[in-house]
Amino acid sequence: MRASNLILSLMLLLSALFTSGCQLVYKQEMNQGNIIPEKKLVELKKGLSMAQVHFLLGTPILDNYIHQNRWDYIYYLKPGYGKTQRKHLVIYFTDEKVSDFILPSESPDA
Repeated sequence: MRASNLILSLMLLLSALFTSGCQLVYKQEMNQGNIIPEKKLVELKKGLSMAQVHFLLGTPILDNYIHQNRWDYIYYLKPGYGKTQRKHLVIYFTDEKVSDFILPSESPDA
């Protein structure tokens, strides 16, 4: 009886060690924010109206009441395994037309 308890305990310990080291647990990929395809960014240009930008890219993730002439599109990707990535597109308007924009660059979060 005692030997069978020892064998059972040993098997449980070994199975716990093997499964914890093999990363058998599935980690869900997490996407948040505005997913903007590259082909949409190519269409973005100075002189577009706010309505055209809204139609092209959708609603900005940040609605800044202090700086109403600036729209921020933020995309955040946290894969199950690997580094977190963040993209940030900023669009500036003058007289409700695009005057400038800063294209997103992939930057891993620290």
